[in-house]
Amino acid sequence: MVFVQQLQSKYPKSYHYFTLFYVETLADKLTLEQFEGLDFMYQFGIFIKFFNTVSTDVDVFSNEENALKESINDSFGQYEEYLFLDS
Repeated sequence: MVFVQQLQSKYPKSYHYFTLFYVETLADKLTLEQFEGLDFMYQFGIFIKFFNTVSTDVDVFSNEENALKESINDSFGQYEEYLFLDS
């Protein structure tokens, strides 16, 4: 399963807000579908930008791809929890 698909299924609310952010700010440069098809290392900076806009930390403890994926996954989980508590 592609990393983005894992995020979509595991954190549907927070990924929905990510897609809104993406469409509003970046879709004129690269469609969401094109973005979702990119390799994770190309997506990483956009995920960081999103989490900065929603005041959610991304704890980067290594520059290995798997560790970076884990950091983004954790941030989506943290934001999902915030959205659950806020509703």
